[in-house]
Amino acid sequence: MFDLYENKKNNFEVNDTMTGKELKDKCADVINPQGGLRLFFGGAEIQDDHKLFQHNLKDDYIIQILKKPIDN
Repeated sequence: MFDLYENKKNNFEVNDTMTGKELKDKCADVINPQGGLRLFFGGAEIQDDHKLFQHNLKDDYIIQILKKPIDN
């Protein structure tokens, strides 16, 4: 994972039977967002209850991670 804002690269292992929620939690451990995260691949949002293979994610594919704004 590469954080454009912080100019940092982080790697972590995932597998295709992980859910979108599990992937989001792994990313949140690294990014530590205050408002939450949204993950996207191929123009579609990765759903929390879907397995990664359902989104056709493979090794070395790139996902987009958006930080949600903090609710006031």
